[in-house]
Formats: sequence, structure tokens, C-alpha cells
Amino acid sequence: MKLRSAHTAALRAALPVLFLAAVAGCGSSDDGSGKAGDAGTGGSAAARGGEAVEPLPLSAYSATSEEDEKTIQQASDLLMKECMQRFGFAYTPQPGVEEAEPARDSEYRMIPAADAAAHGYHSPDGGEPVDETGDDGKAGSEAENAVRLGTGARTVGGKAVPEGGCKGETDRTMAAGLPELPVPSPVDQAANEAAQKAQSDPKLTAAVAEWSACMKEQGFVFAHPRDAAGRFLGKGAKGDRPADGARTTRTATDEEKKVAVADSGCNEKAALEETWVSVMRPLEQAEIDERAEQFELLEEWHKGYVRNAQKALASS
Repeated sequence: MKLRSAHTAALRAALPVLFLAAVAGCGSSDDGSGKAGDAGTGGSAAARGGEAVEPLPLSAYSATSEEDEKTIQQASDLLMKECMQRFGFAYTPQPGVEEAEPARDSEYRMIPAADAAAHGYHSPDGGEPVDETGDDGKAGSEAENAVRLGTGARTVGGKAVPEGGCKGETDRTMAAGLPELPVPSPVDQAANEAAQKAQSDPKLTAAVAEWSACMKEQGFVFAHPRDAAGRFLGKGAKGDRPADGARTTRTATDEEKKVAVADSGCNEKAALEETWVSVMRPLEQAEIDERAEQFELLEEWHKGYVRNAQKALASS
């Protein structure tokens, strides 16, 4: 399980391309369920429930290495501290909080039977949600907040507050000299395009139909895997709440565990995950190839961002 501060979460939100030596998956949703048109961008190469999860091409752009993340975090904290000190304020980053990893990165992934029996569709990690707002979670005086986030007074102690406060100044320093990034993100575009095309692939639709028939034999009627997870996690095919209005829970119910176990077995029987991977891999690669220049720019941007972080640390 990872330890992340709220500031690190904000940094991840700001970085459009992040790399891992052993890639970590980026899911179709935070909880492993998804909607039509959403797609997990890869999967973790690490073990999942004792099994290796096969990554997809876009997973190389979904997360950063621990070393780079540490460098970025340390540099950002240092820049924030130095900026705040210019105005006479101390800066202490919010302590890290445990962040739950999703049970899976796509509704097509098979949850290991043991995990399904113990946790249903919920994350086996537990953990607490991380603030993605960019605030470090600290409350201070109006003057301190103005300096930290750029809200309120434009001058404090006779000194001009940087645009966006010290956070804005830090962000600009970290991205200094880097080219403007394409909007929307080519990673998101490629993932969405590949997912949309996969939805109508005959091999995948046949595997989904076989999965659905298997689930019906087990006494559970679901047309699509996302509906099974959505029944308990609150994200089904047609919205953010289950169609029957059921309330979601923080931990898996007995009913959820039974459905998840059946889901796991039917996924294996229908070769659903294998089929999804075989369909998605060429689709994702084709989308990457189509946007080759944009992906090269993202890679160079990320390298430059890390170099700026290293320079900030070296000059301290």
C-alpha cells in the first residue's frame, strides 16, 4: 500500500505522463467498475492476489516511478517551504495517508477468487481517500492562506503574493521551460478511443455474453461485468447509482462476496480478461502510434519536469 500526501495527489493530477519501471494500472474508475467508453489503461505488472496482471501499452503512461515521485515531492515541498518563509510563515506538508488501491483496473479483469470471497468488489487494501484539491489540508490565518494558495490579499507584509500563491509559484518553477501540453491529454484520448472500439469487437462481446450466461446459471442476472460491480459500488452502466437505488457500503456484504466469487469463476470460464487484453493491446498501440508526436512530447515533458525538480533540490 502506498503512502501519499494530499500534495502528492495534486502533483499526480498535474502531471499528464508518468512512468513506472513496473507499470501500475490506471483504471476505468477508482473502484474497478466502469462505464461504456471507459477503459483501464493497463494493469499492474506486480502480483495481484498471487497472480501476474498483464499490462497494456498505455499503462506505461499511467504512473511515475517511486524514485521520480520522491524527487518531485521533495522539490515541491522545498519550494513551498522557501516561498512561505519569505513571508514569515512555516510550511509543513500534510503527513501521508494510506490510499486504497482499486480491486482491479477494469471491469474485465478477473478478481482472484480468494480476494472476491474476502472483499467482494471492494479494495483489499482499505485505506482512506486522498484529497485531490491541491490544498495541503492545513488551515491558517487569512494572510497565511493568501500566501499559500493565492486567495485573498494580493500583498502580505508589504510583499506581493505570487499569482496562485506559493503553490502557483511552485508549479511554475517545476514546469519552467517546458512546452505547453496538448489538451485534452492524448493518453485520455487514446484510452477512450480504444475502449470505444473494443466495446463493439465481436470477440469481446461474445466473451461478455458467455460471462453473462454463466452468471445467470449461478443465479445472478447481469448483462455486463460493470453492472455486477456497479450493483455494490454505486457505478453501473447508466449512472453513478445502482438502478435499484441500493445504498453502497464501505465493506463488502455477504451478497456482494457471493456475486464477486461467481464473477471471478465466470470470468475465467469465459476467458473474459484474456479476450479483453487481446482486443485492447493492438487498439491501444494503434492509438499511441497515431499520436506518436504527442506521446513523445509527453515523455520529454515528464523528463524535463523531473530535471527541474532535481535542479531545485541541488540549489537548496
